[in-house]
Amino acid sequence: MSACAFFQRTAIILLTTYAPWLQAAPIPGLFNTGVDDGGNLLSNNVVDPHYAMTASADPDFPGPNAFTLLPGFPVGPWIAEGPNSRWIAPQADQSSGNQPGIYTYQTTFDLTGLDPASARITGQLATDNGLATVRLNGTDLTGITSAGFTAFTSFAIPLGSPFVAGTNTLEFDVSNAGNTVNPAGFRVEMTGIATGLGERPSILTQPQSQTVIVGDLVTFSVEAIGSPPLSYEWRFNNVPISGGTNESYTITGVTANNAGDYSVLVSNAAGQTNSANATLTVLVPFPGIYNTGLSGNRALLDDGLVDPHYKLIVNPNDPNSSDSVVEDSTQFPIVNGPWIQNSGKSKWIGPAFDTSAAAGGSYSYQLTLDLTVYLADTAFLAGSWATDNGGSLFLNGADTGYKSPGFTAFSTFTLTNGFVSGANLLEFRVNNDTVGYAGLRVENLRGTAQQGVVSQSPPFIVVQPQGATRVITEDVTFTVVADGTPPFSYQWLHDGATLDGKTNASLTLSPITVADAGDYSARVSNALGSTNSAAARLVVIQPQFGVFNTGVDSTGAALGDGQPDPHYVLISSADSTYTGPIVYAPTSAPFPAWFANDENSRWITPRADASEVVPGSYRYRLIFDIDNSNEVATAAISANVGTDDGNGGVFLNGNDVSFGASGFGALTPLIIPDGTGFFVAGVNTLDFVVNN
Repeated sequence: MSACAFFQRTAIILLTTYAPWLQAAPIPGLFNTGVDDGGNLLSNNVVDPHYAMTASADPDFPGPNAFTLLPGFPVGPWIAEGPNSRWIAPQADQSSGNQPGIYTYQTTFDLTGLDPASARITGQLATDNGLATVRLNGTDLTGITSAGFTAFTSFAIPLGSPFVAGTNTLEFDVSNAGNTVNPAGFRVEMTGIATGLGERPSILTQPQSQTVIVGDLVTFSVEAIGSPPLSYEWRFNNVPISGGTNESYTITGVTANNAGDYSVLVSNAAGQTNSANATLTVLVPFPGIYNTGLSGNRALLDDGLVDPHYKLIVNPNDPNSSDSVVEDSTQFPIVNGPWIQNSGKSKWIGPAFDTSAAAGGSYSYQLTLDLTVYLADTAFLAGSWATDNGGSLFLNGADTGYKSPGFTAFSTFTLTNGFVSGANLLEFRVNNDTVGYAGLRVENLRGTAQQGVVSQSPPFIVVQPQGATRVITEDVTFTVVADGTPPFSYQWLHDGATLDGKTNASLTLSPITVADAGDYSARVSNALGSTNSAAARLVVIQPQFGVFNTGVDSTGAALGDGQPDPHYVLISSADSTYTGPIVYAPTSAPFPAWFANDENSRWITPRADASEVVPGSYRYRLIFDIDNSNEVATAAISANVGTDDGNGGVFLNGNDVSFGASGFGALTPLIIPDGTGFFVAGVNTLDFVVNN
């Protein structure tokens, strides 16, 4: 049983087929196209004996005969003939084609002596061009489509369809598209079964064993055929379950006492049949698992109370407070706003009761999970989360790769590695782009691990440090996660050389220089031994320094279409596909909506073709150098700026210069005068934040 079998909050017991079609008979008279009564392929230009063309859009070929094809085109783009069926058409020479319109192909089969309520048909079909309608005994069937003539499309006519006793009529309306004569054809392969009248039940699909966690909802299902009516009796460890008399049996709020074997007895007037056993395994969650906004006994907290489980270890709004507060649920953005509404399972938390003026920056919410008496390598954790604005998920300091796009819908995550013995730190890092509403919501958080005691051992690496590409002036953090017998000591190395004072599980370099490029690894030690991590490579990019317009080369001339900008880099991106740092003068742009390019500057984007990127925040950086400290006091910048869509601010060396662009239809003047105190001697960074 793989871990993913119990990651869903609602764990539906899946179905697997046992003894297919037991006590069921093939439906007589049901044939593929282009075969004789023995199922052998017909020869070329022969009338199909089983299919009649009862409607035709071509007056020269009115039917009712439908023919197998002559060799050659359109077979080629059409699926090749055989081995179990052939194409049929209004005429054999489809290189000549037929008029556009609807062509109806009809076949019949006989259910005499069989139970229509037990009948079902499955198969695959292809058409040139589309499939307009399928009818069984004059009733339109839904859900049957055709992908065309290059591949088969599977279909099913399930139990409960309008089968009748005796002769049944099945019709396929095939649409030939276009405005003039072109190839038209139909092909189907299908089989069907039904039980004889008065036969005892046969089980087609058995309930399947499953592993779930305490509190889950579980549904066992069975599918059976036989003479109606069928009755059901579900059993737990061979004892009948009161009320378990339907095709499925559901347990809400699973407990450890629900573990065991489940089966069902299916009966009718002709007899009864037992299903196979489905074993339910129930796992106990490890401590520390809480949704946001819950008390210690998992009751919803009142607005304004402090969440006792989620700690704000980084809080730009109040650096002296680690309190995560249940936000005001009576006001915007929870009420009449874009945030997901609170539920009976969780509530929004943030740095304050009212976050309408919460400080911009990165917030970090930390939840502690206890695996002291559990085997860390068997742990898993899954849940749903939403953030204002974007968020990243970390486990024990290591980036899991899971991102939250925002606050209008939940994103899901599943963690199956990176856990260690003892305390584990689950960290939700949430970026508040600008001053304003900020929050975190976690729901359906659930996890488990096998109980056990970890033996004494030297360190071993659970999560290796990951390589990165950064632009000079940025920060980078490498993290190693190790397990074994604590306490651990750490020593980081750069290209094999020891880094003095770098003795934590994480190594942060800030700001990066070209000299920082290379391989980074960590040596982890305890009283029983030591181990080295794999090397993580840092690639450092240095754009051309200087104050330049966007979309120009080192001489100031406009770049060509699709060329990378040598001066501007993208240091943060909401789009996981287009992460930067390279930005481009795009090959196309939504002109005339955007202010037009000219010989002095061009628009730049994360994509060379200027196609759409996901909504969110994008930060473009220009780096320049002030060599002479005497020039700092007189330094100034003026520019004209356009953005698509909104402007998230302009920042000189991290200082907000209080600029708001008017959008993409015109340029807005930007002036950073001398005397601001924002310029520094040496390397300076000018960041433009664009909110898409």
